[in-house]
Amino acid sequence: MSSYHTIKERKKLLRAEILAKRRAIDPARKAQMDEKIVTAFTSLVSYRFADIILLYYPRKDEIDVRPILSAALKAGKKVALPRTRDGGQMDFHFVDSESRLVPGAFRIPEPDGDCPIFDPETAEKGVLMLLPGLAFDRSGYRLGYGKGYYDRYLENRSITTAGLVYSEFLVPDLPRGRFDLPVHFIVTEKGVTFVE
Repeated sequence: MSSYHTIKERKKLLRAEILAKRRAIDPARKAQMDEKIVTAFTSLVSYRFADIILLYYPRKDEIDVRPILSAALKAGKKVALPRTRDGGQMDFHFVDSESRLVPGAFRIPEPDGDCPIFDPETAEKGVLMLLPGLAFDRSGYRLGYGKGYYDRYLENRSITTAGLVYSEFLVPDLPRGRFDLPVHFIVTEKGVTFVE
């Protein structure tokens, strides 16, 4: 078996294990942790100085990042969310409220087709992207959902990236493949980890 398949299998097993643990978190505890993570993130200098926030819409057991959408818009920032397209690709589209979101791929709300597209080639400075992840390691690598959308999007682009995760899923090491890219910093309910 090649090392690629070994990594793929290890990631698959880890995904199932972490998803089960995450779904088992008590809702009241989850809400408290979500609030701490959002507060820590919106207090960061990199957030305050970002003009554009590339955000994702949370699945029900993910950290609820919707308050970041409201806070960023209220602060006069531009916010863009991903919209999937054929071939495993995605683009980010600007939204001015949650009402601009429609049911999308994987039953996750995404911007409607009329929302203006974010062009990363013209705005790589002042941009901060949040990446969804089941787990992150201390080197900034993440365990995503296995579709590769974010790694493909970020390839050859110099956008500052952040991962938000519950501290129990911030681990020493994760299996990583050759296309996996690390984030610049990670925020948990216990604080911020900057990646070397």
